[in-house]
Amino acid sequence: MNFAVPLNVKRKSVENTKVPIDIETEKQRNELIRDNRIVVIKYSAVWCGPCQKITPEYRKMCNDDIQGVIYCEEDVDQELEGIPEKIKTIPVFHIYVDGLFSTSTKGTNLQLLTNAINEINK
Repeated sequence: MNFAVPLNVKRKSVENTKVPIDIETEKQRNELIRDNRIVVIKYSAVWCGPCQKITPEYRKMCNDDIQGVIYCEEDVDQELEGIPEKIKTIPVFHIYVDGLFSTSTKGTNLQLLTNAINEINK
């Protein structure tokens, strides 16, 4: 599935929310990805110990003033369609840039996620 937005289409950017946006529908996820320059989605589950352990630190990242980054969370148990990369382990963080899947980081080392975002923002 291609989420690319033509360059002449104006984006309806979401303001940095200071808390992750809970993704509840495929449509919501697709709109966030399409309408924002950089979107980070944390895929996790309530029963996953490492996912719960990393949640407070991930939520702190939302308070960082990285321009244009929208942070989201999605529970894999919702089994929403359209995830571009098969999820084999959680937590996993997918990064979308300009409407397209860019990369992912896995596990609880948020420095990897920070490095990936910084690389995109160069």
